[in-house]
Amino acid sequence: MQYLETNKDLTNFSSFRTRSFSKYFFEIKNLEDIDKLKEIISFARWNNLRYEFIGAGTNILFAFEEFDGIMIKNSLKSQDLILKWNILEVFSWDIVILKTRQLLDKEITRFAPFLGLPGTFWWALVGNAWCFGLEIKDIFISASVLDLDTLEIIEINKDFMNFEYRNSRLKNNPKYFVISMKLDISGQNNLSDIEESIKKRKETQPRWVATCWSFFKNPVWDSAGRLIEAVWLKWKILNWAKISEKHANFFINFDNANYMDILNLRDLAKEKVKAEFWIELEEEVKIIWQ
Repeated sequence: MQYLETNKDLTNFSSFRTRSFSKYFFEIKNLEDIDKLKEIISFARWNNLRYEFIGAGTNILFAFEEFDGIMIKNSLKSQDLILKWNILEVFSWDIVILKTRQLLDKEITRFAPFLGLPGTFWWALVGNAWCFGLEIKDIFISASVLDLDTLEIIEINKDFMNFEYRNSRLKNNPKYFVISMKLDISGQNNLSDIEESIKKRKETQPRWVATCWSFFKNPVWDSAGRLIEAVWLKWKILNWAKISEKHANFFINFDNANYMDILNLRDLAKEKVKAEFWIELEEEVKIIWQ
């Protein structure tokens, strides 16, 4: 198809920066590209090709060197705030922190906890992201999505989403592509307390390194980082990947790690924690397999 790039280097589309390629690639940049997306989905079905969607890449691990399908990058975003009364409309690739700062410029503090939330609204919605006491489910009203089965655009609401801790109906359901969403901005948050918490977080988490933030979800009543540290895996190095010395739930590509180096660290952490505490760690990072 004329819209598709071929043999696309994906290395910089995941903040793990493991080397990887895709046979086909398409980037959605505006609403007009939704019609092209429909054609691409039909093309994939006709040719029995698998397709995957990616966003900012802050919570993705490409578990392959070559993807024999179509990788679709979502870059739908807005430059300005789209406000109507107490409702904010965002596109799925809008960066959470940037929109939060735009709201703060207007003295709207409802989203202030999200100053510490990396990534896009798409992945925040899909994973029911949480930061400093605020979850996406607390502010979500509705979303406009493309049903990839029928190729029709539909509206979904909070009941449809089935929000759970770091989870939603969309997380492991490839049937829906989120175009935009409406969020409730009514209410206030204490900005000074949040800024102090963010400052402390920066002191205890690695920065300016190739990582995808928290690798595992926190178990109920515990912390994945604490559990991994308790089994003496802080600083653990396997080839060119390591577990951070600052926070044990951060895995880092510190030189030229491949995806297997990251997965081997994952397996080691899960094995040790389960053997010591009988707790099965669950990935928060989305792993895209070949």
